[in-house]
Amino acid sequence: MKIHVFYRHTNVIRTTMSDRPSWFSHKKCFDNLLKTIVNSPFRDKVVLHFIFDGTEDELKFDDCYRSFLDHGVYIETHIS
Repeated sequence: MKIHVFYRHTNVIRTTMSDRPSWFSHKKCFDNLLKTIVNSPFRDKVVLHFIFDGTEDELKFDDCYRSFLDHGVYIETHIS
């Protein structure tokens, strides 16, 4: 049995930061999610679905997307 985590993400430059505290970071939140999966004894049972609301060109340069490449987490990427 697998646990499927769905993470919807967009190019943060396009989003408004007005409702977020000044210390908030999308990348730090995503890195924390990845570290939690990697350090879990159940990491082989987790599939992270990275749903990106943007273009493939935006995805290639996205910090969160590039960050997962360094963590070795199995991720299915969906571009919407």
